[in-house]
Amino acid sequence: MSSDKSGFLVSAAIVAVGIGGLWAFPTLQEDGLQGALARLSALAGRGGAVTVPDGSAGVPRPDPASIAESPVPGHGAADPSILVAARAPEIGSLCDRRASDDLAVVGDRVQLRFFERSAMAAATGPAGPLPASEIVFERLDLSGLYDIDAAGAASLPAIGHVELAGRGLACIEAIIARAAYDRMGAQTSVTAAFAARPPVLVRGAVRAPGSYGHSPGLTVERVLAQAGLLDGRDPASQARLIALEARRTELERTRAALALERMRVAAMLAGQRTLRDDPLRPEVLRLLGADRLAAEERVLVQMLDAEDRRADTAREAIADLSERIDIAGRQQSLARQQVVQYNARLAQQSQRLRNLQVRDLRLEETTMRAVDSERILLEKQDLLLRLQAERRQAQLDAALSAGARERDLTLELRRIDAAIASAATELQAIAAEERLLGQDAAALEVTIARAGGSPVAAETSAPVRPGDLVTVTLATPPAPDDLSALPKPSSPIALPHDNQSAWIR
Repeated sequence: MSSDKSGFLVSAAIVAVGIGGLWAFPTLQEDGLQGALARLSALAGRGGAVTVPDGSAGVPRPDPASIAESPVPGHGAADPSILVAARAPEIGSLCDRRASDDLAVVGDRVQLRFFERSAMAAATGPAGPLPASEIVFERLDLSGLYDIDAAGAASLPAIGHVELAGRGLACIEAIIARAAYDRMGAQTSVTAAFAARPPVLVRGAVRAPGSYGHSPGLTVERVLAQAGLLDGRDPASQARLIALEARRTELERTRAALALERMRVAAMLAGQRTLRDDPLRPEVLRLLGADRLAAEERVLVQMLDAEDRRADTAREAIADLSERIDIAGRQQSLARQQVVQYNARLAQQSQRLRNLQVRDLRLEETTMRAVDSERILLEKQDLLLRLQAERRQAQLDAALSAGARERDLTLELRRIDAAIASAATELQAIAAEERLLGQDAAALEVTIARAGGSPVAAETSAPVRPGDLVTVTLATPPAPDDLSALPKPSSPIALPHDNQSAWIR
């Protein structure tokens, strides 16, 4: 038993010597024997994890003093003599200069980057106190893009809702850094920038109403330059005015021609051989001339003559059929009388034949004539029925033709009225655009409406914020002092509430 134990100890000693040799050989080869001894003494002086052999078991175990000096992992307690406490960031006057800042509005998208720093106090080293160090790192869990909601706040993770609307970028950075300190106790610095901004909306007296992107320093003048202010002094407006004048002349002539056609159709519908009166008759005379009016009246007379001829032809055909029906009726009466006579003679001859007063030959001849008279009667009846049917068809065709003519004329009149109304509407639009293009830029009024506020008048140098609604309207001309200078009314109209004295142009 003792021999086995002695053999085991010898084997363990051999293994320990081998491991020590493997550790000591590179050190001896690099630093020599004195260097290896110096390194061993340094380890012993620092109280490292040196094993003390157990006399009873021979198993090495760690030194208790070495365990006591090692920090406990996962404890998380910082040495107050090493770390410097975080200080609350000061907002100061960063949020006071609102008039000069580009303020945030509802709908903005803000890019925020969070940087946290930790200052290490000076520590004493072998050569004296070391310089203070500062660790700065970005909080990727907080950095990102944030939208300002309808309430004017942005929702930040671990911080909560922070009101940002109406504040500049410097103010946003300060209040978010202070909010991070208040909520998390972290010493952070924040950088803010606008990633996306709501567009500026433009409507009214501009060439291209719609939405336009916002840029720093945007003013009303720049917005109107983008949207195309309607000003009669620029070449584009002059060219547009020329095109509008040409279109207006064409529409006026088209409306006059339609009015002349309406006068003719109305006269045809009424059966008159002269053109009907029309409110646009003076315009027809001015634009088309009296010759065109006389030519249209001649066309009216020719069309009425042709219609009269068609009607006369239909009436003559019906009258001819009526006369033929009368003749066929008289022929039918005569044929019926002849049938009656032959039937009476046939009965008389049959009686005589029984009395042996006539021969069979005469009875057969009378029978044949009676049959022929009945055939003729049937033919006359068929002719009479066919003539009556033809007359009814002719009368129906004449009535349908008259109804179709009246329907076609009525539809044509409605089509002409609709075309005249469409031309009048387009002429009104052209007149409004001509007035708009003829106005000077100084005669235009610009108002700006912002979220949560009422529209206000703005000068051309006024700043425009994101999300603003810019409205451009024509300035209302002042009322003339002399009422006699107003245009005279042309026709009275009836208005509600018995205002029969109202007039319009």
